Amino acid sequence: MKDMILLGMAREGSQRMNDKMFRPFGNTTLFDIYVEKLDMIAEQTNTFSHVVLALSKKDKTLWNIAKRKGKHITIQERNNFSIGEATEPADLFHYLDNYDEKHVMRVNGCFPFLSAETIDTCAHFFNAHNFKTMTCVKERNNWFWNPQTNKPLTLTNKTFTTTQQSQPLYESVHAFHILNRKDILNNILWNLKKDDPYLFVVPDCIEYLDIDTETEFQICEAVWKVYEELWKKQ
Repeated sequence: MKDMILLGMAREGSQRMNDKMFRPFGNTTLFDIYVEKLDMIAEQTNTFSHVVLALSKKDKTLWNIAKRKGKHITIQERNNFSIGEATEPADLFHYLDNYDEKHVMRVNGCFPFLSAETIDTCAHFFNAHNFKTMTCVKERNNWFWNPQTNKPLTLTNKTFTTTQQSQPLYESVHAFHILNRKDILNNILWNLKKDDPYLFVVPDCIEYLDIDTETEFQICEAVWKVYEELWKKQ
């Protein structure tokens, strides 16, 4: 089980939302939640050989929070190109050349409700089945359309009146990806063959609420505040 890195990564220059990771989120921030989650995994489980949080020193706010709260994790410096214009996997994950592990489980910091237990469970599932790579998806029953042709992708019968009659599609969730470290450094995330990646179907539940937009931030923060009140009463 220890031939895998648990990887977190973040940057301050979000293109869709300013200061997303360190603006107030309830009584905390998304980044504080992220660091505390990674640190708890590093302290309490033996699943991963390293728990790494990759940051640029240019992002001083994130760097300082990580240094203060990440007592049990490795703070890995990443170069400034990787937080700017880089798009190729080898450029984004250049620092993985410093490690020897076969696999990397990258966990997204924009899923505040994703639990440490779920991360650990998914890593164990991956190793038990000897997949090459894995990513998480949700099943979607809906009417999907091709935007170029306006033709339906899942609405295959003119008599259908409910979405349940349509063939389901899988939608990527991006809560985590498990990748082959050497392939990443060769600019490959998946070979797009059978079980590469293996599609791990996750439930449509609170753990997989993602924050990409201002509306999603506000929704998740409202839910977080409800949970804060419940935690206070326990």
